[in-house]
Amino acid sequence: MGRKLLFVNFTFAAAVIGMSVAAVAGSGAGITIAAGWTYNVFAEDLPKVDNIAVRADGSIYVTLELKRGHGSVVRLSGGRRTVTAEGFNKPDGLALSGSHLFVSEEAKGGRIIRIDLSNDRKTEVA
Repeated sequence: MGRKLLFVNFTFAAAVIGMSVAAVAGSGAGITIAAGWTYNVFAEDLPKVDNIAVRADGSIYVTLELKRGHGSVVRLSGGRRTVTAEGFNKPDGLALSGSHLFVSEEAKGGRIIRIDLSNDRKTEVA
């Protein structure tokens, strides 16, 4: 069974899911969830999901921390998966503000990159 990105229908649960995806990913085991909670699978086969941000339009952005610290940002919307930006060194933070997505890097000397979601243009801001 492939890896799954879950999203719980509780407003601030995205951060919790971001930390627990690795435990569920690729295990093939059943998912146990507390009474009163539900979940939906939004995407499968996403390696190394590290952060999640949800835009008002329902788009979900995730960072993928790939081999040797390389990383990318992927947009999930309407059943499609689109790479929004790549070339990150251990992406470790993700935040939305208006039409901008901010990505921070964990690596020594890491940067903060602003992505303009209207054109996917990247700008280093720190």
